[in-house]
Amino acid sequence: ITIRGHQLRPYLAGDWCYPLLSFLLVPFSSNGSGTPAQNLFDAALIRGKSVVEQAVGLLKGRWRMLQDLNVGLSHAPQTIVACCVLHNLCQLSG
Repeated sequence: ITIRGHQLRPYLAGDWCYPLLSFLLVPFSSNGSGTPAQNLFDAALIRGKSVVEQAVGLLKGRWRMLQDLNVGLSHAPQTIVACCVLHNLCQLSG
């Protein structure tokens, strides 16, 4: 992903109970016991995760088939993208 001319790697955001991996960002602590900079990072990560969870919740609420996605692993990405496109069209049309 390129943003303002800077190449950025995509990451997944996880809870503190997951291990830190090269592709998975996790909070420094579960109780705010880190440094001020670490606590700021943790808060931003939690806010970002919350936005994603709300978006997924909206999609699952509108497209019930996403709650139990039984289309096979090879068709899952296309199904999810199709639901996102249809969701955006519904949002635009009111």
